[in-house]
Amino acid sequence: RSLVAFSVCDNSSVLIYMFAIGISQSMSLIISVYYQEEDYSGVEYVVKKALKIALVSSIALVLIFTLIPQTALTLYSVPDQAAMPVVNALRIFMLSFVGVAVTFLFTFYAQAIKRNKLSLSTSIIEGFIAPIGLLFILTALIGSNGIWISFVGAEIEIGRAVQQEC
Repeated sequence: RSLVAFSVCDNSSVLIYMFAIGISQSMSLIISVYYQEEDYSGVEYVVKKALKIALVSSIALVLIFTLIPQTALTLYSVPDQAAMPVVNALRIFMLSFVGVAVTFLFTFYAQAIKRNKLSLSTSIIEGFIAPIGLLFILTALIGSNGIWISFVGAEIEIGRAVQQEC
């Protein structure tokens, strides 16, 4: 059942990646031009618009998968006997989607303004270090729900770092 839950959560994350990467790549191209032209008001405008789009799309996905998780269960053909642990995992894991969207925006933004080391370190921390570190800690403290909460915690932690950087 845990493997089914992880599979559904992992495959569902592809949906947010499609939105986040599309928004981020589009934004970064425009920001690069504005930044090189030293049009910082243009940069700010594009970032705000991209952030609004990313937040709306990620919140919409969170609501869909949280309020009607049967959508994901049907999409991935989850058998009824495995449904409850998957729904629980999905509802917790989906909360990380908002953070994923914002982190992608920040990573691409940092790259567009030629802060490549910051972009790389953000990606490594968000995608590897924070979730794995939190996974071990939270699983030991609270059990299997710690697996799903670790993804949410990683996004919260990277969000703090991004906020300090901005």
